[in-house]
Amino acid sequence: SVTQIVARSSNVGAVTLGLKVGKEDFCRMINAFGFTRRTGIDAPGEVAGLLLPVDKWNLGTVANVPIGQGISVTAIQLASAYAAVANDGLWVAPHLTKNSAGEIETRRVVDARVAEQLRAMLKETVESGTGTAAALPGYSVAGKTGTAEKALEDGIGYAEDKYLASFVGMIPADRPRVVILVAVDEPQQAHLGSEVAAPVFARIADFTVKHLGIAPDCKAED
Repeated sequence: SVTQIVARSSNVGAVTLGLKVGKEDFCRMINAFGFTRRTGIDAPGEVAGLLLPVDKWNLGTVANVPIGQGISVTAIQLASAYAAVANDGLWVAPHLTKNSAGEIETRRVVDARVAEQLRAMLKETVESGTGTAAALPGYSVAGKTGTAEKALEDGIGYAEDKYLASFVGMIPADRPRVVILVAVDEPQQAHLGSEVAAPVFARIADFTVKHLGIAPDCKAED
């Protein structure tokens, strides 16, 4: 199922879905979530990320983008996309402070029902998939691990031993209050997002729920 593909980080499943969706619809959703443009965050130096124009996609592009190759995104783009899922499908331009001046840009990416389905899939990832190390007793957590191979400096191919490990998630899963992203550049020894980033997420989430006074939403196991 799609839930199992997400929960187990199945590359084969992701490629199969990408081929089934097709390049036009797939690229449209990538654009809708904001992965090909600046978010507009009130901080200098933001970049837009990299992705081939859809008219230059081939079969290989449709197969490799679903597993995170052939595309480059920033941490703030990724966090903003997950925040849209947490916010019932409404993307909100990120800001560094609550008092940021000016009108805040918003746009609907998916409807609330689809966002709820996505959160359920991400919740399964933490409960029984690759993200179990991100679990927090007493709280439902929804999120996803990431293990990205780093591109070579000349932009052709990928390094054999350089990775970016990540975990991005939301808590509580059913009615999210916060989104947290952990990214570790070129981790040593272990390199998987499930091993490197997910445990850090759990530690940050534990501090965050206590600091913000977020009540537990599920029974902690003994």
